[in-house]
Amino acid sequence: MGDQYGFCFQECSAGSCPSNETCATISQGVARLAGTSICIPGLPADPLSGTSWQSTTIESIASNEYGVTASNYTVTFASGTLTYDPSANSEESFGASGPFNATFTQTYGAATSQNAGCMEITTFTGGTWGDNTSDETKETVEVTSAVGSTTRTGCTTSTDDVTNLTGVYDNAVNNSPTTFVVSGSTMTLAGGGVTPYQDDTIPWTFTKM
Repeated sequence: MGDQYGFCFQECSAGSCPSNETCATISQGVARLAGTSICIPGLPADPLSGTSWQSTTIESIASNEYGVTASNYTVTFASGTLTYDPSANSEESFGASGPFNATFTQTYGAATSQNAGCMEITTFTGGTWGDNTSDETKETVEVTSAVGSTTRTGCTTSTDDVTNLTGVYDNAVNNSPTTFVVSGSTMTLAGGGVTPYQDDTIPWTFTKM
């Protein structure tokens, strides 16, 4: 397959390219190639695709307003599609997307004004993640369509116990691009999206699992 400049590219599926090339789907820019997967030399590996991460960060709003004493958030950016836009500026040319799921666990203090003593577990399923990763100063990730289901048990007041409560953190996790940095086995997410608390600016620090 050739482009408008006469260069030839090999069509591909995941894992079918030579070792120095990456299979990516043309997202836009060359109309007749849009949606076609081709082998591209030198395309950087996406730092999120096919990875899982864990954070014990407690946002200040969670500890100060809700009395949360412990937190554990695990996220999985499952392998998906690597995309390439040959018409874009270099910092916007590369990205990836795939299925997203996560589990968020919080423990509330015994003397909090709400949910006292509760162990809360929220699972997020059915989501999709997408990122733009080619420029370290502009790397962003966004989650869409993730649906959370929350269960609280062991509460001091039994009426605070709930099962399969929906929508508690969905607005915070979904539809809000946030910047991220991956350095070795550590990832830092800025506040404002992907994480369950959207209204706090404390960065979340994750360790690769």
